[in-house]
Amino acid sequence: MGTRRLSKSQYCKGRQCLRRVWLYNFRRDLAEAPSAFQETIFEQGHEVGRLAHQLFPGGILVAEDHTNPDGALARTAQLLRDGAPAIFEAAFLHENILIRADIVARNDNGTWDLFEVKSTTSVKDEHLHDAAIQRYVLSNAGFPLRSVNLVHLNREYTRRGPIDVNQLFLKAPLDSEITEASQEIPAYLKAIRATLARDEEPKVLIGSIGLVLHSVETLG
Repeated sequence: MGTRRLSKSQYCKGRQCLRRVWLYNFRRDLAEAPSAFQETIFEQGHEVGRLAHQLFPGGILVAEDHTNPDGALARTAQLLRDGAPAIFEAAFLHENILIRADIVARNDNGTWDLFEVKSTTSVKDEHLHDAAIQRYVLSNAGFPLRSVNLVHLNREYTRRGPIDVNQLFLKAPLDSEITEASQEIPAYLKAIRATLARDEEPKVLIGSIGLVLHSVETLG
């Protein structure tokens, strides 16, 4: 059996807790349905993402969703060939890790900038790991990535009339911020994949992040 495909969200789950990513893959029946409050938060995040698209005129959305990853990869490749100035929800694959980049924007010299969009007012630690795994996939897949950035809400913005997206959002460069997170990726990937190769649920406490970088043969 080949290596199980991972997403950036699965990587981030596994980085936090090996048991959590195992349960996500093999016992989704145990998961509670999202609450009405959680659904509202999700929708707010989607709306922020849609507004952020307006920062990149001419950008094109890869509409194929998580049920059609191969279609998303093919559509992304087509848009890259066709010269799209920016791509929203672009799909990339490396080492069977599939990511969907919120925004990639083309530069005049043929390089691209990555923009991860978050509905927060500042950069948080978890954003760094999210951005780091995306850079890992893009760079190792041969994608000419120039920079990694976070687009977040501007807490000083006050709306008067129509939304001004150039005032609503701030862009924070992350390249220097994700160095440590990037260095940890191979060890975390090894631990996550070893865990997902197990037939039995790992016997570690939920949230035991410190165990992730140790030999997974000791788990259980």
